[in-house]
Amino acid sequence: MADIEDRDLSYGHSKEYLGFWLLNAQSRICYISSAMTDMLGYSPQDLLGSCLSKLVNQSTFQIFQTYLLEESKPLHNRECFLHHKNGSKLKSTLSITPILHEESSLNIFVCLIGAPKQSSYKDYVFLNKSTADNHFEAELACSPNIQEVLAKSENKWRSLIQNSSDMITLLAQDGKVQYESPSIKKIVGFSPEELVGKNIFDYIHPHDTPSVMSAFRSVIQEPGYSTTVEFRFQHKNGDWCYLEATGQSLVDEPSVASVVINSRDITERRLAEEKLHYHAMYDSLTHLPNRHHLLKKLGQILDYARQDRNYRFAVLFLDVDRFKIINDSLGHSTGDRLLVAMSRRLETCVRDRDIIARLGGDEFIIVLTDLQTEEVAIQTAERVAKSLSQPYQFHETEMYSSVSIGIVLSTTNYRDSEDLLRNADIALYRAKAIGRGCHVVFDTAMHDRVLDALQLENDLRQAIKNQEFFLVYQPIFELKTNRLEGFEALIRWNCPKRGLVLPSQFILIAEETGLIVPIGDWILTEACRQLRHWKKLDPSYGSLKISVNCSAKQFFQPDFVEKISQSLFKNQLSVSDLKIEITESVLLENTEQVTSIFSSLETLGVHLCMDDFGTGYSSLSYLHRFPIKSLKIDRSFIKNMLLGKKHSEIIKAILTMSVELGIDVVAEGIDTQNLLTHLTSLNCKYGQGYQLGKPMLPEDAFNLICDRCHQEHPYFATGS
Repeated sequence: MADIEDRDLSYGHSKEYLGFWLLNAQSRICYISSAMTDMLGYSPQDLLGSCLSKLVNQSTFQIFQTYLLEESKPLHNRECFLHHKNGSKLKSTLSITPILHEESSLNIFVCLIGAPKQSSYKDYVFLNKSTADNHFEAELACSPNIQEVLAKSENKWRSLIQNSSDMITLLAQDGKVQYESPSIKKIVGFSPEELVGKNIFDYIHPHDTPSVMSAFRSVIQEPGYSTTVEFRFQHKNGDWCYLEATGQSLVDEPSVASVVINSRDITERRLAEEKLHYHAMYDSLTHLPNRHHLLKKLGQILDYARQDRNYRFAVLFLDVDRFKIINDSLGHSTGDRLLVAMSRRLETCVRDRDIIARLGGDEFIIVLTDLQTEEVAIQTAERVAKSLSQPYQFHETEMYSSVSIGIVLSTTNYRDSEDLLRNADIALYRAKAIGRGCHVVFDTAMHDRVLDALQLENDLRQAIKNQEFFLVYQPIFELKTNRLEGFEALIRWNCPKRGLVLPSQFILIAEETGLIVPIGDWILTEACRQLRHWKKLDPSYGSLKISVNCSAKQFFQPDFVEKISQSLFKNQLSVSDLKIEITESVLLENTEQVTSIFSSLETLGVHLCMDDFGTGYSSLSYLHRFPIKSLKIDRSFIKNMLLGKKHSEIIKAILTMSVELGIDVVAEGIDTQNLLTHLTSLNCKYGQGYQLGKPMLPEDAFNLICDRCHQEHPYFATGS
């Protein structure tokens, strides 16, 4: 056509192209890209072996024929019209590059098809009305908005341009580059001239070379075979970019004898995939492997251990001691910095082949692989504990910390990774129970104890549901006068499966699981009900008091004070009738919260008693700060007081201090007459123990009340 213009752009210009084909010297198509066949409506079989005149208008074909006879240099960006299978025409540009064999005879031509310099829907719409696309014409005829159809056409054209950044390479069978399309400069920084004649494998990452070379050989050995591979290609600036390349062999085409490689840049996609993979497998704070990554590695180690019975390994489960206190007092950012610092120290404590992972929070896992002896695991645990216990310096703050460690050795046959972590966690739990900075090696007895604890927890839940608990009452006396002061309510469990269960066997589990809260609420309610019942039966003993133990978890419930008030009101009791016994551990919690609760209890008028006095660490410093009315000397002090002067002097000191502070003292564990006599001589005001009275059922307790009042009661009923 007369409107074809000669537009000669430089070879290195980053002109976008839509697709390409290869022509032999007879102007026949020996290869065509899938982008071209899709755009023109043909299948590859329709065009392979066909003359170029099937795809271009006559003027363009004549130019190409002339070019074959007279030219041997590239032809750039000649405008032309392509023929669609439906008869329509598509305005585009044609660039031709000849590929020379070593004997300098012309064999093949690479034809790049590009978008016209100024493309619009008119270029995509068909220029010959007589052969217009019927579907497109139907759209124009039916649509009330022609602009909408034109915009859709424009979008199709723009999509073709935006997806035209592929790189075309022709390779000889030895891997040398015969041709590179201009788009290579935009992708890898090299101009085509810089790569032609070079071996392509010199630029592929060494780790990817074997797979790419294998795919290349397969393509050469099987004419017509096509395959796609991904690999890293070195950019001119030294960086590595990712390419996805599809290769097809044309070695059986005499005029070509090459492999056609169609490549596209997938660097952004691969980097995004690697980033997602990293976040899926590594901890974002410490950059250590996360739980998912760890389980995968442990699975591989277990598979290897099953194949080699002599292979030894160990798993160390680490937990930072008192990490919550660090977070609460110094802030989460400081806690995070501590975890990062610990991670770096851990890396210096193990070998390169070992694994360090962060499970989350303040928990870490170390997997020691290929151990010569199991003692290495113990030595590593000691080395880790020593390293992590050294001071940390954050700006002007010096901080100390420690870890507890549970160890699992590979001597026990494990089926999966979760079993390993479970048992390491069990050993860690035991280590923390012993004390901070300890390590414990797992044994099967620990697992059995855990299973027993789980069953006990289930039975406890059923006990709450089925109301299997009952209370017994141990009397408290004024020692000098032998007057009955009151009772301490003590829980018992009548389990259908276990029989009578004492508190020492289930209270710890109840504390750990939080079940102590509903159990404690029931004790408070039942003790108040029972005291009301006694007073109703014998109003003359109105000064009788009931003591109820309160756990730390119960104490810190938001409605704790309100529940006490409701129990007293419901049972028509005075606040002087109830004593709440707390342990020293309550005072070591959040001081501000403790002060607030104590203030509310003091306002209510409830008598507070410190139980098990002397077993904690900081009680003396707190006695003057909180409204403690009385304290109970722990039975461990009482039973030893006759063994030597030192023990007796401790009791004397406590009694003297209590007098100065105006605090009453109750000695518990008075189980012999000698203890009773000695404590009475020391002016201890109150006491309880087997010498004075064992814990008893409600009816026996009421008989004691009646005896002390010199009264008899003919009938006892437990109902209200």
